[in-house]
Amino acid sequence: PGVYGLRGELGSGKTTFVKYIARLLGVAEIVISPTYLYEQSYQLPRPINGIQSLCHMDLYRLGNEQGRIDLGLECDEATMVYFIEWIERSPTLLHSAAQLFTFTCTSEGQRFVTQATS
Repeated sequence: PGVYGLRGELGSGKTTFVKYIARLLGVAEIVISPTYLYEQSYQLPRPINGIQSLCHMDLYRLGNEQGRIDLGLECDEATMVYFIEWIERSPTLLHSAAQLFTFTCTSEGQRFVTQATS
């Protein structure tokens, strides 16, 4: 379990990455971008190393200074893995991230993911 922060421009592959991870974990539901919901959770068919569910968060709509709020993780951190798009828009979540991934696109349409410890 842990918190994984996803940073990058629109269309750089953040949601596609979460869809892939969910599929690897056995999630049968269709994973969608939670931009308008902020958060969407998915149950794993069976626990994997203590993980029972995946929480996909998208903080894109917290873009302006007045709209920024300090979100906390309301689910059980011991059994849930979090993937948070636009994590930099919540300083509290940014500082709690175990890993940060940065997604970039080239002018040729290639996408790259780089990983750095927070």
